[in-house]
Amino acid sequence: MTWLAWRQQRTEALLIALAIALLALLLIPIGIHMANVYDNDHIAACITSDSESCNALLMNFQDQFHGITSLFNWLQLLPGILGALLAAPLVLELEQGTYRLAWTQSISRRRWLLTKLAVLAAGLLIASALLSVLLTWWRQPLDELQGRFEENSFSFEGVVPYAYILFAAALALAAGVVLRRVAASFAIALIGFFTARFFITDRLRPHFMDPIVTRLKDSPAQGKFHDAWVLNGPSLVDKNGNRPSRELVSQCIGTGQKPLSGPVPLAHDCLEKLGLYTRIEYHPASRFWTFQWIEAGIYLGLAAALACFAVWWVLKRVN
Repeated sequence: MTWLAWRQQRTEALLIALAIALLALLLIPIGIHMANVYDNDHIAACITSDSESCNALLMNFQDQFHGITSLFNWLQLLPGILGALLAAPLVLELEQGTYRLAWTQSISRRRWLLTKLAVLAAGLLIASALLSVLLTWWRQPLDELQGRFEENSFSFEGVVPYAYILFAAALALAAGVVLRRVAASFAIALIGFFTARFFITDRLRPHFMDPIVTRLKDSPAQGKFHDAWVLNGPSLVDKNGNRPSRELVSQCIGTGQKPLSGPVPLAHDCLEKLGLYTRIEYHPASRFWTFQWIEAGIYLGLAAALACFAVWWVLKRVN
């Protein structure tokens, strides 16, 4: 039964293996080159430096690899596609009715279903591991520069990639056992996956923990918060937390045309005299794993609920 389940899954597994291999062929040479540039130009030493030469070096490094890093925005689609694709063979059996043959060959529907789910889960975890290891290795220099809270890092590193792909597969299964249509379940899985990703990323993730609010007497040093997730700021506030008027700030920056937010050159003595501070609201880099486990827990909980529904439906409602 296990061998048969694998044979039915092998086409999708081979397609996914081919896609990851092609991605590796693209990223590995660029990753080696990026790591060499990072080391040879001593980028790490410039992350916390305020010198103009370092600022130019950091900007040049990011511009040099901007084109390939923009690819990661499209790679956000992968977990949903892979999860729905690997769930397709089980849904296809329900659509074509071939499951009935297995159930008449002294194989109970419970054993049939558990074997299918075990093979599916193994394929999902292997695909997630390969993708996560590849992208984590590739982004190492960028993680040093931008921090792991950056969306393209957070989504492919740690434990959340596994939770994403399991959720997408469970959603495809839940839709598939009810509708018994591969195309419909695939579409529902993708729409549901991206809706959940958008809602949790934009609405829930910033509130997993209360952010740290810091007030500084000066503008923050270059790179001090480079690996943190800055939610708001840096911005000027008075002792009550309110933004000062532009006319008041102009006394310290010499013109009324300067912005009230961002790292602007301000006279420390003047700010202190006026009672103004630089306010930053952020999540420190040390919370990365806490946020990873919280978000993974949400997706795994949803995946477990959807998988339980699919199992119940097959055992009780499918004839």
